[in-house]
Amino acid sequence: CLPPGPPVANIGIFSQDGTLINVDPLLGTAVGQVSKGPQQTFYSTFFGTTFVPDLGGILRYEVNGVSSIGSNDIFEGTFVTTLTFPNGNTCTFEGTVTGQRLLPAF
Repeated sequence: CLPPGPPVANIGIFSQDGTLINVDPLLGTAVGQVSKGPQQTFYSTFFGTTFVPDLGGILRYEVNGVSSIGSNDIFEGTFVTTLTFPNGNTCTFEGTVTGQRLLPAF
C-alpha cells in the first residue's frame, strides 16, 4: 500500500440533492453522493479515476466517509479510501478530515 502522504486541501461541493463533487490536488476530480444522518452527521461516498503513467494505466479510487458539523460550521470526520490499481490489486487506508462549511446546504 502507499505510505501516508502530507495533508492535502481538497475542495468539496455538496448540493441539496445529495450530489457531491470533490477536487483532490493529487488524484483529480471525483463525483459521488452525500446523505444526512442523525443530528448533524453526514455520510459521503465518491469515486474517481486518474491515469498514472508509472503504473501503466488507470488508478480508480473510492472514498467513504462520515463527518459531523459542530459550532462555527466546522466539520470533522473519518474516511476510508480504497485504491484499485491497473493490475487489479487494491490498497485501503484510513484517515481523518477537518474543514469548514462555507454555505449551509442542508
